[in-house]
Amino acid sequence: MGRHAVQRLLMAIPVLFGVVLVGFLLMQVVPNDPALVRAGPSATPDVVEALRRDMGLDRPLYEQFGIYLWRLVQGDLGVSIINNVPVVQELGNTVGPTLELMFASLIWSIPIGIALGTIGAYWRGKLADRLITAFAVAGGSIPVFFLGLVLIWYVGFRLQLLPFTGRAGPLWTEEGLKAIILPALTLGGVFIGPVARMTRTAVLDVLGVEHVRTARAKGLGEFKVVTRHALRNALIPVVTLVGLQIGFLLGGAVVTETVFSWPGVGRLAVGAILSADFPMAQGTIIILSLGFIIINLVVDVLYAALDPRMRT
Repeated sequence: MGRHAVQRLLMAIPVLFGVVLVGFLLMQVVPNDPALVRAGPSATPDVVEALRRDMGLDRPLYEQFGIYLWRLVQGDLGVSIINNVPVVQELGNTVGPTLELMFASLIWSIPIGIALGTIGAYWRGKLADRLITAFAVAGGSIPVFFLGLVLIWYVGFRLQLLPFTGRAGPLWTEEGLKAIILPALTLGGVFIGPVARMTRTAVLDVLGVEHVRTARAKGLGEFKVVTRHALRNALIPVVTLVGLQIGFLLGGAVVTETVFSWPGVGRLAVGAILSADFPMAQGTIIILSLGFIIINLVVDVLYAALDPRMRT
């Protein structure tokens, strides 16, 4: 198991390097000039040129990338052009709220999605199965921003049951828990459908195999047959889908944080791109990509834990 995890970790290194390279090149094709953004629109050409030399923008592109890589190795992501604050400091203030939002979204959506998929597979063709399938299709088709705006309008504005703007505090406080309910419902709501559909398909494939029939022949109850023998063996494709969907949830978190003014990495990335804050934008791209890579690494390890054949 440890060897498998180390191999996957080593494979993630070139992927992260590619992400850094692509992110660096994307910032080069943006029409805004970082020196002009820092100097301001009223700065003279001499001041802008001096800032370009000070920021190293007058050097060849490969030298700029080499200097950028060296700073990354040292843990230096640069300084924000807009507010002159280290990027690491800003990211440190926003990673926590994003992790809270992801945790609050997944802790309820994954169990519900797996439970609905299992129920739909067991009652295949019945009314419950059709309702769950319709719910899964509808849930997977609703855009994140639309669901968020509906919850804001109805639950937050019309009924005034929950706050819908900003983060009121840590997740373990009453104010913080109330503030995160609507963003977590928005982000997790679009996650239930794909998990339920994949679970239903995987459980249907397993319910007819030999070891499940043998468990029934031994006199085990249906609940134990479905949960211990069918669902456990069907979790491999479900775990894969969950890992991929969690990665896509990082993109959904960008939209959700913007809609609810949640002070996370996604909202910081949107603000940095709109304001042409290149160091901050590059830092957020690296953090979001690193999160995606870590999630896939965890999925690979869980895959090997569920299926011993994958370890070889």
